Amino acid sequence: IDENWYGSVRLARYVTPGVLGEMESSGARFAFDGGAFELVDFALSASKLTPGTPLEIALNWRAEAPPQRDFKITVQLLDQENRLVVQRDAEPVGYQRPTSTWNPDEIIHDRHALLIPNALASPQYRLIVGVYDPTNPSVRLPVGGDDALTLAEFSVQDAGD
Repeated sequence: IDENWYGSVRLARYVTPGVLGEMESSGARFAFDGGAFELVDFALSASKLTPGTPLEIALNWRAEAPPQRDFKITVQLLDQENRLVVQRDAEPVGYQRPTSTWNPDEIIHDRHALLIPNALASPQYRLIVGVYDPTNPSVRLPVGGDDALTLAEFSVQDAGD
């Protein structure tokens, strides 16, 4: 769910996979030279954000053809002003299935999680997913005329609700 480096020591926290909502069809295509990745469908662990809790995201990918290089997936939570609140970037399946290893039409089950901060200043948030080449992280693969796909919009729920 997150990690911090203290000198040469890495402290990582993980989330035990929980219950997800229904899978939602996407069909969004992230285009790269020579092909595209399709986000077949996705599921989320919540429909509202609760401060201090994880938001789990399941992404099912399919490549038309394997790319010649490896891409990273970014999931980001943005506030109403499109400011970054929290993000997680990783190669698919926790670095276990680099995109260059994908077979055509194989479904890749990829999971991510974001730890929702305790202090949320905005009442509305947007969850996006993007794909990029780590050698040029400022440029994302195009999807539907944009550089990221909106998966969901959220309101904030009190921890006691």
